[in-house]
Amino acid sequence: STKRTLFTHLLGEGVVKIAVDNHPKLCLPDQVEVPCILEYGMHMTTPIKNLAIDDDGIMAVLSFNEQAHDTLVPWEAVKAMATEDGLFVARWFEPSEQQPPPLKPGQPVLKLVE
Repeated sequence: STKRTLFTHLLGEGVVKIAVDNHPKLCLPDQVEVPCILEYGMHMTTPIKNLAIDDDGIMAVLSFNEQAHDTLVPWEAVKAMATEDGLFVARWFEPSEQQPPPLKPGQPVLKLVE
């Protein structure tokens, strides 16, 4: 999936922050309020144990208030992804969700030029 490919690439660059929304397969500790932001990285202060990335989502042992918890974040629950510095951000919308507002006349637009 696009999310899996992007997450794997960004993880190789450093810390990745993901915005997570409710999903039936989402597995986080009870004290975590969803929607939430989770951080993943290979060289974090508290190392991530058992990180596995597959077609279903991201599985890892994450630390919440210095306590380890098994987690599962299915790709369907990932609504946005960003680098730690915020220089790269990707958002995904479901067809039923409100789309970003249309551009206003005269608003600058980024165009892909080949």
